[in-house]
Amino acid sequence: MKVHNIMEEIVEKYVREIVSSDSKVCNCEKCLNSIIAEVLSIVPAKYVTSETGAMYTMMEQVRVEQSSVILKAIVDAINKLKPHS
Repeated sequence: MKVHNIMEEIVEKYVREIVSSDSKVCNCEKCLNSIIAEVLSIVPAKYVTSETGAMYTMMEQVRVEQSSVILKAIVDAINKLKPHS
């Protein structure tokens, strides 16, 4: 049974959306990956098995529950890493 950290997918989606809408932050893969890694070091992991039929329902629940934590961590990561623009 494989486990999957659903927080990784949620964080990556948020980071890509936020960075793409902010012209002051570089959206090259190196900068995106740096931001994602920094955020994942801050937010709590949420693991589910890949066999869980309700995985996407759980992802949405985690997204709603943790969105303020994730968004704050993204802003902090962008400010800390200061990706080139």
